[in-house]
Amino acid sequence: LRGHYRQAFEEYFRGAVDEREPIAAFNLAFMYHQGISVPRNYMMARKFYVAASGLEGGEAQFNLALMYLRGQGVAPDAAKAAEYMKTAAARGCVNAQLYLGAAYTMGYVFDPVDIECISLIPFYRVIERRRPELYLGGGGGDARIEDQRYEVLEADEQYAVEMLEAAAAHKD
Repeated sequence: LRGHYRQAFEEYFRGAVDEREPIAAFNLAFMYHQGISVPRNYMMARKFYVAASGLEGGEAQFNLALMYLRGQGVAPDAAKAAEYMKTAAARGCVNAQLYLGAAYTMGYVFDPVDIECISLIPFYRVIERRRPELYLGGGGGDARIEDQRYEVLEADEQYAVEMLEAAAAHKD
């Protein structure tokens, strides 16, 4: 909170690597994902999100889903992204529940361009927004990846409503 990002990085690194602490691993992953105090490194972010995947709440799985949707440190894989999103939703991640409510309403997976990633850190600095990339119906996308987005799931109004109701049930 005071801007001591390098010190925070070192503490999270020590906690994640030496003590195998999942919250430290999650926060370290977030710092790598956003390039806070270190160069942005999606491969390291993915590694530490996986290490933190046992945490309750599903935030690590949500961030992994975004990485697979966008091909950040991995090959784009809509099916794997959808599985991570479903796990995140089942663990109570509101953003994943809202995402799945929308995805099952439309019948395809998509990149929620306004969501960068979830942080457990009480973080108070503006994170630069990604440039929206054109996927569905626009140029600039790989047609094979775009086709896969439609093949991963089918529209399911009942499941969409269940996800939206689960999200609405949260107190936040």
